[in-house]
Amino acid sequence: MDDFRKIIYGTLIAFLATIVVWVGFLTISGCGFTVSCLGAQPKVERTSIPTLIPATLPAPARFVQAPPVAQTQSVSTGGIARPSNPGGVGQAVNLNGNADLGRQIFAANCAACHAAEGKGGNPNPGSDDGTIPALNPIDSTLINADYKIYATNLDLFIEHGSTPAGPSPTFQMPAWGDKSALQPQQIADVIAYLISLNPAPASTSSVPTAAGMQQMTGAAPNVEDMRPSNPGGPGAAITLTGNVDAGQQIFAANCAACHAAEGKVPLRKV
Repeated sequence: MDDFRKIIYGTLIAFLATIVVWVGFLTISGCGFTVSCLGAQPKVERTSIPTLIPATLPAPARFVQAPPVAQTQSVSTGGIARPSNPGGVGQAVNLNGNADLGRQIFAANCAACHAAEGKGGNPNPGSDDGTIPALNPIDSTLINADYKIYATNLDLFIEHGSTPAGPSPTFQMPAWGDKSALQPQQIADVIAYLISLNPAPASTSSVPTAAGMQQMTGAAPNVEDMRPSNPGGPGAAITLTGNVDAGQQIFAANCAACHAAEGKVPLRKV
């Protein structure tokens, strides 16, 4: 009986030892036969989203200050003063403005910067002049004896605004027309008001003089003969830059039949 018990105990011990050996073998082989895996390991979550190793990651963005935009002074070309902000002529130049209404619109929208009646003097740090331009008196390069050109000069600034010359002007002229802050008729009224504050000198060149015509044609017609019989306002051509050579060809094809080559026939009513 004792021998039988010994056999049973021996068999159980051998069986348990075999289990322990197999468990240890499987554990070590699953870790790659390294001792480091015997400790607790973090659980790795697998994902279908690809990742980048640090060497392939893009460099972090750097925020840099943009270089200042080059400013340009207003210039006059053919009587048209150009603001620094480009844009076309608006509808206001073809409308009749009311100076009294323009005074009210100016007081409500423009006087905060340009002062009452456009007297100016308000500071504009960072601009070359150091102040917001006065509009009374206005920049002389804007004034023109031709009302249409004068109105166009003002309209270009009011419609599209302007950036004063200087490294970093605090205030800029807003574009009152681009986003319909002011309607075309309101802009026309403001233009009429500004022109009333800065009337243009009487023009002596809008109608040719008799002496000038005599010098050009050899004849001295009556001044009345030089005025067109059909009334009307100036067209859009006065705001454009003409080409003399192209004009010569157009004149030869359309005008010379009546006015002779090179316009030698004296100007007169027809």
